[in-house]
Amino acid sequence: MRNVEEVFMDKYELWIEDHNKWKEKVHGFDTKLKNNPIDFQSDDWSDALRGLKKESLVLMKELDRYLEEEERSIFPAAKLYTCGKIGPVSALEQDHLLAKHFYEMFLEQASSAADYLDRGAAEDALSCLKQVLMIVSEHFRIEEQTVFPSKERIMAELLSSGEPD
Repeated sequence: MRNVEEVFMDKYELWIEDHNKWKEKVHGFDTKLKNNPIDFQSDDWSDALRGLKKESLVLMKELDRYLEEEERSIFPAAKLYTCGKIGPVSALEQDHLLAKHFYEMFLEQASSAADYLDRGAAEDALSCLKQVLMIVSEHFRIEEQTVFPSKERIMAELLSSGEPD
């Protein structure tokens, strides 16, 4: 059975690549949201909200899979080399739960707002979606500062223990 360090090293390069792709996707979605805000004065704002909800469902479903994979393959070893159970990796795991929570709130509020033409609920829904994007963006930043550098420590540990790399 392989240890967490070996799993980390096997997955690290692909994870970095995926991390960068997801960082760009989330940034692009956030930029699109900022550059094309829903015009609540127009008659079709509820259709725009439904479209945003549909588009976000695809993004979030794929992002959720990515985040779950990093929790399985990257975080166990990274925790060992970044302050353990109370360190930044534990906070990163909580980010995933927090982003899911705000996204579920967005989905509920967006559905209600669009169905009942409630502009206030729609604005609340958009605030939840913006919160999700902010949490995930910060998640990426913290990974870059804490998890990325752990590769060198894990490599050194594997080499010093005589394990193959």
